[in-house]
Amino acid sequence: MKISGPGLPREGVPVYDLNGIPGSGNTVPVKEDGSWRFIWYSATIAGGEKIRTARYTITAFDLTNPENTASVTILLKIPDFYINPQQREVTPGDYVQLNGITELGVTELKIDIVDSNGTILRSYTTSVSGSGYFDYGFRADMQPGEYFVSVSNPAMKDVLRTTITVVPHEETPLPAITTSLISTPSESLSVPPTPSPNLTQPVASSPSAIPLSPLTVIAGLIISSYLALVGSTRRRKQ
Repeated sequence: MKISGPGLPREGVPVYDLNGIPGSGNTVPVKEDGSWRFIWYSATIAGGEKIRTARYTITAFDLTNPENTASVTILLKIPDFYINPQQREVTPGDYVQLNGITELGVTELKIDIVDSNGTILRSYTTSVSGSGYFDYGFRADMQPGEYFVSVSNPAMKDVLRTTITVVPHEETPLPAITTSLISTPSESLSVPPTPSPNLTQPVASSPSAIPLSPLTVIAGLIISSYLALVGSTRRRKQ
């Protein structure tokens, strides 16, 4: 089921979500004989502020064969008195803002927050302007679920009603912590093998010392001195 008309996409939107995807709709169960029945409770429409006093077209189409459609035109009228929640869906602790128009002459309103069992969980009072406009906000400190909001006054003919839904907070996943084991290679100590007592290691033989004569030593000293002097003399000549 989808609805189209003034202020809405030409392709239509779901009858319960006027902010929904254009061309989509809300599903309706079909009986085995092909018959179906749909009751539209307009007080729970998301985006209901888009509705004007005008004619709108409600279209039923087959999900498997979308070209098979049937439609009807209805006249929608903005109520003279209404309540409009600025947020249809909130999380615990969010601020909910309500506003609307009530009957002239009413100076104060009672606002009740009721759960699905009919239990009144919160009650507030707010003043009304001379034109019948009211505006009130409160904290949604209830548990997740659907709640009914009613606005009343003994002087009013009708009770204004709407709904809000409290959804749980989205849990932010914690960043994954990865741990890795780093193996430190142990230092290998090389231990020299202990020689076996049964093995004998060869000992390098040193050449026999040849005794030098005194003349050879003196000649070596004279040559060394001469080389040093020659080197020194050459440096001076340069």
